Amino acid sequence: SRLVIATTLLLLVLGTGGVYCLERIQPSSDSPISLTDAWFQSVTLRTAGFNTIEEGDLNPATKLLSIMLMVIGASPGSTGGGVKTIVFAIAALGLVSVMRGRDHVEAAGRSIPSVTVNRALAILFVSVITIMTTTILLVMIEHRPERLLDHMFEATSAVGTVGLSTSVTLDDGTVI
Repeated sequence: SRLVIATTLLLLVLGTGGVYCLERIQPSSDSPISLTDAWFQSVTLRTAGFNTIEEGDLNPATKLLSIMLMVIGASPGSTGGGVKTIVFAIAALGLVSVMRGRDHVEAAGRSIPSVTVNRALAILFVSVITIMTTTILLVMIEHRPERLLDHMFEATSAVGTVGLSTSVTLDDGTVI
C-alpha cells in the first residue's frame, strides 16, 4: 500500500510539473496551460480519459510524457487501465537494484520476491510490445508516417483503455 501511494503521489507531482513546464516552454496555443489543467492531465492520463485541453494541440514532448503516463496507468483495484502503478514501481526498483549491483529488490526496507519483479517486467514488456505493434499497424494502414506520434498516442490510449484521442484530421480539413 505504501508503495502504491508513494508512486501515485510521485506520478501526480512529476506529471503535473512535466505537463506544465513542457507546455509553458513552447506554448502550443495562444493561451498557455494552467496549473489546474496540468494537474488534471496528470490524473486523467492515468485513469479517466476526460480532457480539459485539446490533446492534438499539445507539444510533441508533452504527447510523449502523456504516452508514458498512459502506459503506467492507474493503481491496482481501480477501474483505470495501464500496467498499474505497482508494476511500474517494482520495475523501476528492479532497474535501480540492477544499476546498484544488488542481487535483490527492496522497497521501504522489505525485500520484493524475484518472481514478483519478473512478473512486473513481463507485464511491462508485453504492454510496450503491444503498443509498438499497434502503432506500426496504424502507421501502415493510415499511410501518414508524419503522424507517428499521434498514432502512438492513439495506440497507447487504446491499449491502456484511457479513452483520449488527439483527433483525426482528414485530407479535406475535417476533424473527427
